[in-house]
Amino acid sequence: TSWVTWAEDLSKTTCAVDKQMNVIQIPTQAEHIMQIKQGRAQASIIGLEGLLDLIKQEPGKFYQIGAVGEINHYGIAFAKQSSQLRDAVLA
Repeated sequence: TSWVTWAEDLSKTTCAVDKQMNVIQIPTQAEHIMQIKQGRAQASIIGLEGLLDLIKQEPGKFYQIGAVGEINHYGIAFAKQSSQLRDAVLA
């Protein structure tokens, strides 16, 4: 994914040569958080929407550092028969 390259580039431009970030891929946000709580990771790169939810669910435990890395656009698909759900999301 593009965030891996972004994180590696960020490490090269902001960290000393002998202190580069060890960038690994972990499949889910839940696993990211578990790794941090267990002390196996120091940080996680997650989408802004995930971070905002995490801050809401666990206030005072997590925070954003630095600027948002890249802006990405997403869409939401609804089954045709789910017009009520679609309309609620658009409201």
